[in-house]
Amino acid sequence: MAPQNISTRQQEDRGYDDYSSAFRKWSGQVEKILARAIIALVALLVVSQLLLQSPAIRRHITSADRAEGIPFRQSTR
Repeated sequence: MAPQNISTRQQEDRGYDDYSSAFRKWSGQVEKILARAIIALVALLVVSQLLLQSPAIRRHITSADRAEGIPFRQSTR
């Protein structure tokens, strides 16, 4: 009876090892995808903020400036 228990235990351990290996592989792939997505979103944020610095481009991207009324002009004093 003892050899049968050892064999069953070894089979369970192999199944666990197979699952752990598959999970590590899958989670590594998901981690890479998430890291790339975060990098892409940060780059997109930086580019969009840089584009909003130009009044000519900002006029086409957003309507907030048109809704403000009279534009503020700094004095030259």
